[in-house]
Amino acid sequence: TAFSMFEDFSTGGYNGGSGQIVSDNSWATAQTGSPAITTAGSTIKSGTSNVGVLEISTGTTTTGGTAITGGIFNGALNASMALGNGVISLDALVNIPVLSNGADDASLSVALRTNPANQAIANGVDIFYTRSTSVNWSVRCCSANTSTLISSSTAVTAGWHHLKISVDATAANATFFVDGVALLGSPIQTNIPVVLLSTYVSWFKVSGSTALLYGLDYLWVQKTFTTPRGT
Repeated sequence: TAFSMFEDFSTGGYNGGSGQIVSDNSWATAQTGSPAITTAGSTIKSGTSNVGVLEISTGTTTTGGTAITGGIFNGALNASMALGNGVISLDALVNIPVLSNGADDASLSVALRTNPANQAIANGVDIFYTRSTSVNWSVRCCSANTSTLISSSTAVTAGWHHLKISVDATAANATFFVDGVALLGSPIQTNIPVVLLSTYVSWFKVSGSTALLYGLDYLWVQKTFTTPRGT
């Protein structure tokens, strides 16, 4: 009657040879440039409130960075989740220690989506921060390359943030939350995708040559089926 996948990055580590992150689950990475990936963060560390933190640096390449997905290293996503037939939610706890400043900018996206790496979203729902677009959190639904994109009134600040996407049981409403508060513009009711999606978190440079960090404490996907499996 339900599906749940929780990733705490508390075990295993990153294999540079395979491009895989193996922890509670196995994750593929889609990389550009020379990013640095570790599950034992040197700057954003585990602590009394964080058990296991995935730390990713963009590296100094102007477009460098990494997406983590369920799929193949620098290849196709293992898209396996459909919206509808039950409420589905994606929760993430992220840390942006230093905000983009206009000279050195990076883009963060937490999503259920298709097409990997540093590509424009074709199908998906996401919460994202791209300073060149807005200094506030933005939200988006995209279906077949047509997007409904809204910039919220909530400014992005440095530090830890809980991000959540929730799509209702009929896939008619996508609601987006930051730190437990629904963002302005939620719910979105247009361009909600109808294809299979994968969990996806990305951090890519947009401009500049200074390496920028972010931390990911956990990912949690849940779905309660309206019609149970196998019926």
